[in-house]
Formats: sequence, C-alpha cells, structure tokens
Amino acid sequence: ATDDHIKARLIWLHGFSDHCNNYHHFFTSLAKCGVAVHSFDQRGFGRSVHCPSDRGNTGPTDTVLSDITDLITSLPSLDVPCFLGGHSVGGSEVLLWAAQGPAAVRATIRGYIVEAPLLRLHPQWQPSSVVVYLIRIAACLMPRLRVHQPPRVEWTCRDEQIREHAVSDPLCHNTATLESIVSTFIRAEELERGVHDRSEETGFKSLWMGHGDEDHIASIDASRSYFDRSNIKDKTFVTYEGFYHIIHGEPELDKERFVNDIVAWILHRVP
Repeated sequence: ATDDHIKARLIWLHGFSDHCNNYHHFFTSLAKCGVAVHSFDQRGFGRSVHCPSDRGNTGPTDTVLSDITDLITSLPSLDVPCFLGGHSVGGSEVLLWAAQGPAAVRATIRGYIVEAPLLRLHPQWQPSSVVVYLIRIAACLMPRLRVHQPPRVEWTCRDEQIREHAVSDPLCHNTATLESIVSTFIRAEELERGVHDRSEETGFKSLWMGHGDEDHIASIDASRSYFDRSNIKDKTFVTYEGFYHIIHGEPELDKERFVNDIVAWILHRVP
C-alpha cells in the first residue's frame, strides 16, 4: 500500500518453522485494501538463520518478546491504527506480548489478531506430563540441543501446492532447540491457564481470534476457552468450519474469506 492509501498497519508474527515470505497472498491482499503489513523472519527461522547452529535457536521467551518490541519500535511513525497479529506459535507470542510487552509500546497497538494460536496441541499430539517433565530436564542440561520435528503436512491445510512447498522449502527446517521447545510449551501452558490474562484496563483494546474446526495441530478448544474467559468487550471469535491449521493457506475461496474477515475487522476500527 502506498503511503496515501494506508488506512492501518498490521505487524505479523509467523509460526514454527515458517518465514514471512510464506504469507505473500495474505500480505498482498491486505495491502490492496489499505492495510500495510510489516513482518520479519523470527530468530532461528527463515533468513534469520545464518549458520546451522542458528536453526531453531529462538532464545528464551524474554528474547522472543524483546525481538517483537524491537520490530514495533523500529517502524517509521504513521498516523494510522496499528495492529499486532500472528499465526500458530506466532499467535501465542502475540497474546503473551500483549500481556508482558512494555506498557508504552503496548499503548500504540489498537488491537490483536491471532490465527489458530498454539495454546495447546491437538489431543492426538499432546505429550504426556512425564514426557514434558523429561524434556524440561533435558533442556536444563542441553538447552542448545536441536531436535528435528517431521512436518505434519497432511494437517497443515487442504491446498496440495502449499503442502508440497512446506516439504520442499529449504527455509522450513522443522528444527528447534530443547530450550525453544520448552519455552514454547511454558508460554502456551501459562496462556491457557490464564496466568497472563489481561483486560481493557491494562490496555488490551480489541481481540480477533480465528480457528479452523478441523485443525489437528493446535487445539481449537484451548482457543475458545481463552476467548470465553477474556473480559475484553471488543472481541470476535470466528470458527472456520472444515478449515485446517493454516487458514491463510486454504484453497482460494476459503483463504479469500479469511482475508476479507481480517480486513473488515481492522477497517471497522479505523477512525
């Protein structure tokens, strides 16, 4: 979007083993409607990986949140509403940053948009408490040990081309350090339990959540519970029937519906 066409801006966080170039259709569609999008390859993923030891090394949660703050504060000033959004792990990072980010920076965010946030894994993938305990011990001893997690492409979305790309894309390495895995689980667990719940009084102005009811990666029930528990007055939850985990990557008409929902929600909050 050109400067004179920009009505709002959206800062977007990608998910695990992902990168911002995988959102081309989503981002360009938003831009055509006057929503400027800013994103970056998060630490440990995409083009932020400069050597093999960088793969999946996100650092601790404090580092993840600090990177988000740095991105927001690095952007040139625009006199338009600013929104923060993310997908999957990026979605849970958005919710945590909304609770723990610097108050002065949070005050610049008009609302939050989360797509299929990872607050709990789908039951078929959720590890037992014993496994989680053992991983936490291992992470204390070997935090930089990298683990390869084979992609579950059959549950990403229903678009075969995007599934194939997820396997062939060299920037999607499906690797995480034990520290990163444990930090992700802790963030999700605390968000699900309500440890970081926030209200309008703390600057949490608006919330949009969307989740596919055929998502077999992130639990839609956990998203609904978070949403129902939230006391934010201006909140919207959209259930996408038949959609998988990557809502923005579903077949043409479905991904267009998702884009239209986001655009309408954002522009409704533009003065």
